[in-house]
Amino acid sequence: MEQLTSFLGTFYYEFRMQIRRPALWITMAIIIFLILASTGRSTSLVSYAQHINKQSAASTLVVWMDFLSILLPIGVGLMMADRLYRDRKTRVEELFTSLPNALSSRLLGKYLGGLGAAALPLFTIYMLGVLYILFQTGDWLVLPRR
Repeated sequence: MEQLTSFLGTFYYEFRMQIRRPALWITMAIIIFLILASTGRSTSLVSYAQHINKQSAASTLVVWMDFLSILLPIGVGLMMADRLYRDRKTRVEELFTSLPNALSSRLLGKYLGGLGAAALPLFTIYMLGVLYILFQTGDWLVLPRR
């Protein structure tokens, strides 16, 4: 039970710390701008909008996922890359090592908390696109379900 408490505490701390970083939101905004400004035919926003009018909602959803999978995972990786270095710099690592709990639970909480926070902008952008597809097509099957 003590390991679970350690994991949840570390997860909560990392998630809150990462989600409040302006660099997370700025980086994702820059990457989205780069995607939207690209002139490649598969990533062009114009070709995406034309696809909505010609194809089914499910096909359009696949194109939207392809559209997002180009550069956004790089943004998530960039946000995760400096976590250990940043902990040493801000001396949070010393706080974590002074706790009596296992390093594995703290490390897992740190990784999953940071990853969840870094993926939140990606999920937000995805859902905005899904809502746009829903608005354009009127097909409720585009919404995520169990």
